[in-house]
Amino acid sequence: MKLGDFTENAAIYEDARPSYPDRLVQDLIADAGVKSGSSIAEIGAGTGKFTRMLVQRGLRVTALEPSAAMRDAAPQMKNVTWTDGTFTQTRLPGESQDWIVAAQSFHWANPKTDLPELRRVLRSDCRLTIFWNDRLNDRHPVLRRAVEIISEIVPNFDEAYRQLNWSEILTSSGDFSDVIVRTQEHVFPMSSTQFLNYWRSHNRFTVTAGEERREQVLRELKAYLDSLSETELGQNENIAVVGQGMDSQREQSERGNAVKLHLPLICQSWSAKRT
Repeated sequence: MKLGDFTENAAIYEDARPSYPDRLVQDLIADAGVKSGSSIAEIGAGTGKFTRMLVQRGLRVTALEPSAAMRDAAPQMKNVTWTDGTFTQTRLPGESQDWIVAAQSFHWANPKTDLPELRRVLRSDCRLTIFWNDRLNDRHPVLRRAVEIISEIVPNFDEAYRQLNWSEILTSSGDFSDVIVRTQEHVFPMSSTQFLNYWRSHNRFTVTAGEERREQVLRELKAYLDSLSETELGQNENIAVVGQGMDSQREQSERGNAVKLHLPLICQSWSAKRT
């Protein structure tokens, strides 16, 4: 498996990856000034986790995703055009989009070369928004233990990109300015199996660990999860449970009795205006 290639994990990615808090999504839409019928380019759309939240709000989406397996794993949705594309090669007409969004994907971009391409595609004064979920590891014993196990077995694994100054990066080329930063805590329900699949679907972790060490981590995580009571699995510490609107509630209902973990997350976003 190559870094950035999710082909082998498309099915479990769709099943195990968290979605995004409704309140933050509404704020991002307001910041972008888009409305029903607006043209949105979503780059690195994956299996459509964020795409479905856009179409539910009446937006027309061109979903760019370089992995055919990821595109195939996405559910059928109205007002969505799926295409093979990247931050470097969008293949979109100039000044054709009212908003560009990248959910859980911009860390794969090369800002120096890609920001000018994104500016080319956007209409005047429109915005590029990047965002992702991050785990609040200190808020839940399962997340704390996962960090411990991974640190012991795969000490060279890191997600250092999350600590970068993304406002500075987005304005570094001169193509964008006026960055709006937002954060929103939320919780995401999943079963123990889905938590293990979350790590199976984690490309950077898988590539860094290699198959043998990844499977060792997963075995130890499973043993730990199996040792916990339902009360311990569901525990959260000092988590602000906010932003659980129609999308989060629907996902929890669909997961039904299988839900045992309610994992605390923070969604962080940066929205920059085209210069």
